[in-house]
Amino acid sequence: MNGDVWSGTSDEVKAGIQDCAAKAEAEGLARSKDYTTFTLEQLAANGMEVGPVGDALKAELQEVGATMTAEWLEAAGDKGKAILDEFQAGQ
Repeated sequence: MNGDVWSGTSDEVKAGIQDCAAKAEAEGLARSKDYTTFTLEQLAANGMEVGPVGDALKAELQEVGATMTAEWLEAAGDKGKAILDEFQAGQ
């Protein structure tokens, strides 16, 4: 919800919303982890070797990511650069 609506909401309702959000976050994380475990187990059970990514693939993916970022920045301009800079500063 936007800030104006939030600021006009009672503390009791805010607490209820925050409680529901915390429960949804915890449940979503647990289900995501369960599904990831299930998926990896199924891949291994069907003969796929599952392990860490190799250095060569990692480098190739970073190169593709750099190309995609540069292309996006061309289209997004200064506003996009500001968004990317803020994102990178938070990492």
